[in-house]
Amino acid sequence: MVMQARMAMALGVALIALQPLPALAQAHDIQLAKQSYEAGKASGIRPQTRGENRMCGAHWDAFEALVKAGTITEADLEVLGDDFIEAAVLISKVHFKLAAEEGNTLSNGYKNALNSAFEKAEGFIYGDVDDTKSLFENLGVCQTS
Repeated sequence: MVMQARMAMALGVALIALQPLPALAQAHDIQLAKQSYEAGKASGIRPQTRGENRMCGAHWDAFEALVKAGTITEADLEVLGDDFIEAAVLISKVHFKLAAEEGNTLSNGYKNALNSAFEKAEGFIYGDVDDTKSLFENLGVCQTS
């Protein structure tokens, strides 16, 4: 499971890293991301099903890929707050993968959730408002407590 999760993460980081550098320069809106995250968190909605847990794990994977690719900077993380420190992100993504009962191989459902999350992450990179809202609202919903 760890090896395949690392492979999926590496693929995500590689896809993000392939983006043209000029497009990465401050195209994303971190204030909108924070507002969207807070809205999702305040909604009171929490994942209940295996599919929803897959979605949450995939969204935290996509967020981690954005950080590892340098798209989300230290300054961005400060704006986003404590829920986005490295340890909290790791705990969240592992929690939701376990809740989704993902075994040693990632299910097709998880792979589909990853594709969707990475599409939103790409939209965030380029400043797409809808993708930014969707990615970060989902992260707000995907709380471990």
